[in-house]
Amino acid sequence: MRRTGVLVVILVLAAAACTSGSGGGANTATATASIRIVNQNLLHGNACPADSNRCDLPERVSLFTRQLAENGCPEIVAIEEANPQTTAAVRGLVIGAPPCDYDVVYDDDPGQDRELVLSRLPVLASERRRLAGPLRTALWVRVRSAAGPVDVVATY
Repeated sequence: MRRTGVLVVILVLAAAACTSGSGGGANTATATASIRIVNQNLLHGNACPADSNRCDLPERVSLFTRQLAENGCPEIVAIEEANPQTTAAVRGLVIGAPPCDYDVVYDDDPGQDRELVLSRLPVLASERRRLAGPLRTALWVRVRSAAGPVDVVATY
């Protein structure tokens, strides 16, 4: 079976600076925090040949989770083309799985072209929003980080 490569793009968010000092600002220290985010389309495989197991979805998800671990487990991972089968495959490899151990943010929407977010940061809130047209949505997730609250919006 022909395998396709998985492209992992790691983005670095600009961080909010924190300052502290004493004596009316005479001594000021600045700290910078950052968050690494990956956005990946995992191809749910619904149009793949019936005997291909959704174009080998389990192996593609396994490869992707290995790549996440090899790249230091980015704090946030947004996945496009999620559906119940994709989400089940992802959950089986990231929940409680060292070294990454992600929380999965997914609202069990039965649609075929949805989004899910993996987070190593505390999730404060999430909501799926319908976009224009009958099919598209966006998944909004707010996480707590050293830089403060961060809003992530994943859409496909």
